[in-house]
Amino acid sequence: MGSKKPQRSCRTFSKAIDIEPNDAEGYYCREIAYSQRGKGRSACKELTKAIKLDPAYFDYYYWRGVTIMSIDRKEDSKIHKVGCSDLKKTYSSQHEFTQEYVQENRTFLSQQCPYQF
Repeated sequence: MGSKKPQRSCRTFSKAIDIEPNDAEGYYCREIAYSQRGKGRSACKELTKAIKLDPAYFDYYYWRGVTIMSIDRKEDSKIHKVGCSDLKKTYSSQHEFTQEYVQENRTFLSQQCPYQF
């Protein structure tokens, strides 16, 4: 049986969000808990909320792009295009993690996002 820590974390971060619903960091933290539970789509929704609250913070775009690339999705679907766009945005801004991610996954990204990379 898996650890209950990510499930408890989701509840804890949900309570924090109830107290501070305009704090993007709460959604980001809950995204981590969802990711650890294998709930990629829920994690993406949390990152989208974080981006809406703090659109200038590129880490949220990076993690949403990476999360989208890790879940099952159809090529050319709306979510697929969002993932490619997020990674391109952070790559273009010289985001350190994205630079490393692109180098490690260049072949995959060139196939998945041919017009982006």
